[in-house]
Amino acid sequence: MSSSPSILIGCQSQEDTQKENDPSKVAQQTEASPSSEDGAEKMKIKDSIAKISISKDGEVISLNDDASIETLRAVIESATKEDGIVNMSNPTHYVDVVYANEDKQRFYFWLGEAGERSAIMSADDKHSIYTVSAALTEKIIILTQ
Repeated sequence: MSSSPSILIGCQSQEDTQKENDPSKVAQQTEASPSSEDGAEKMKIKDSIAKISISKDGEVISLNDDASIETLRAVIESATKEDGIVNMSNPTHYVDVVYANEDKQRFYFWLGEAGERSAIMSADDKHSIYTVSAALTEKIIILTQ
């Protein structure tokens, strides 16, 4: 019995590659649905954001301009839930979101280096961890400088 070699060919749609490579599309992708096409659960922002405070090592950065708020909203809402048990070290950044109705929501960030993914956890759900792409990590790094 002779065997012949097998060839496996895979395809990836242009839409799938744009998600990772084109951060300008993040806001558009998250507006349509809190879940991605593959069924992954996404983080949610509760209301209209008035301001954001980012704390690291006792230093606090306050962001209240529309561009910074929309960037952080897009980052949080694009974060994809990871399966498994959460066992994380202390976060590198604490992010407090203050809504227009004065409610607050806290997020814990484990900010990666340039080119790395980052992790986010909501203080309301300490049993779930979410990750964001390396491209969005770059945007967070810029905001926190």
